[in-house]
Amino acid sequence: MGPAPIKQNTPLPILALLFGLGGLCMYRPVWSMDFGMHLASGRWMVEHQTVATTDVLTFTVAGEPRIVHEWLARVLLALGDGAFGIEGLKIAAAVLCGTAVAVFGHAMRRRGMSLGGAVAACLLIVWLFESRFRLRPHLVTFLGAAVLLAQPPLPWSRLRTTLGTLFFVVWVNCHGGWILVPLHLACLSGLALVRREPWRLPAVAMVGAALVSLVNPRGWLLPLSAVRVSEVSDLIPEWASAFALGGDFRAKAVVAALLVLFSARAVLERHRTTHELAPLLWTQPLGLLSQRFLFLQPAALPMLGRTVGHRVTSTLGLGCLIPVLLITQGLRWSTLARTHKGPFASWAPDRFPESCATWLRQNRATEVISPAPWSGYLLAEVPGVRVAIDGRVELFGRSRAEAVSELFARPGADWPAWFDAPLAVLPRNFQHDFLKRNFSLVHVGKLAVVWQRR
Repeated sequence: MGPAPIKQNTPLPILALLFGLGGLCMYRPVWSMDFGMHLASGRWMVEHQTVATTDVLTFTVAGEPRIVHEWLARVLLALGDGAFGIEGLKIAAAVLCGTAVAVFGHAMRRRGMSLGGAVAACLLIVWLFESRFRLRPHLVTFLGAAVLLAQPPLPWSRLRTTLGTLFFVVWVNCHGGWILVPLHLACLSGLALVRREPWRLPAVAMVGAALVSLVNPRGWLLPLSAVRVSEVSDLIPEWASAFALGGDFRAKAVVAALLVLFSARAVLERHRTTHELAPLLWTQPLGLLSQRFLFLQPAALPMLGRTVGHRVTSTLGLGCLIPVLLITQGLRWSTLARTHKGPFASWAPDRFPESCATWLRQNRATEVISPAPWSGYLLAEVPGVRVAIDGRVELFGRSRAEAVSELFARPGADWPAWFDAPLAVLPRNFQHDFLKRNFSLVHVGKLAVVWQRR
């Protein structure tokens, strides 16, 4: 597999700086529409002491078979919320993200990058991942990708193999991003085969990872559950490429620049070791195809570090990106500070219908219609409630997801029978003839109102 790059030490203060920046970016009020769904699902599994195999959160597809591939992350969220509250979960997520950024920096140094260049690459990772800093299971994949790229060439020591396998089992049961491990090993094996180098060891490790992925409550059904998600992936905005219409311009510019640089360097420096070149085969396509994996592209920057030069990368890292990130985060925190409770609020202020949730709790609501971004919040804040639809597009299917989108975009026709419920939490400016004919307005909040069937 070729010799490993010369290892370089990373000063503890730099690791502490990267840890602090990663944690600071993560510590914010919960604004993810999916967090509440994950939390409510975890609470159900803790209460019933079993892994859910059907949908238990909605009334529209209640009892529908469901592969909960993130079951362990949901259980951990529920246990953490019960013990420490949402504030405790926010702190834990900040620690996890800070650790991931520090490990990314360590990985850069292991691959021979300059100190300033490693800091620059980590700041670029944080900048691109900022929109994904949400309290959700995918944070495990953020850490897992960092750990994966920090590993030395095969073979690993017995201790490293044991610890890596245990971490991989946890990863498999927390988030579907574990597929990065066999993908990385497949790239190692395939590239080694093309270059006529020993390829059997990474191939065996890849098969071993595939077998270890079966260590979960649903066996082979869990890996196959990704197929159902892919059928409706085009309906999920965060799965779209950065080049999709309306995507972030900064992401487009960075993705395009890195793709050109890495493609040229891969051709010009074919002598690099297989261990160095293999990550290019999966970090760049994934970063190009999905906004979920944008942060993977800068992870290959060590390949450019020695070529561009330590002085240039240090200047970029310490002179440009640090001020940009600090200014960006300072503006974000100042914006939060102007709202009530600021960054120390449990839920993002002015994003969720707090007063409506209070009304639903007081009236012991059981079934509620609401837009998907609010459904997770209601599931977490109103015990026992079930919603019409949430962010799990693969569960509801293309036809129902598109029908609901059309309903809220052009509210003219009667609601379908499967979408009906005794209560509805809707935006204040939402107008619908069917709603006015069949429901009465019972509560008016700052963001939303509650309608009750007559």
